Amino acid sequence: MLFRSVLVSSDGRLVNLPSAHADARGGTLFLDAVWALDEAQQRLFLDLISMDTPRTVRLIVGSDRYLWPLVESGYFSEALFYRLNALHITRAAARPWS
Repeated sequence: MLFRSVLVSSDGRLVNLPSAHADARGGTLFLDAVWALDEAQQRLFLDLISMDTPRTVRLIVGSDRYLWPLVESGYFSEALFYRLNALHITRAAARPWS
């Protein structure tokens, strides 16, 4: 599969992450709302991407929240944050110009 998109709901439910990762082999996995992953899912995700050597999946992760404050509060894994924070892109809010 060239592109696999996984949306994490605001309550952290995620459809079978290992399966999504396997389906995306040779392509791209887009994981949206990464901030909503609970502690166990964060560990699983970190394990999955750590074991993916040589790289078989391009990974794009999105979040509508700043992750660093979540790391500081202990909600989001610092190890996962640094693993994902290779390229940080911030875009302006999509609201009308005055």
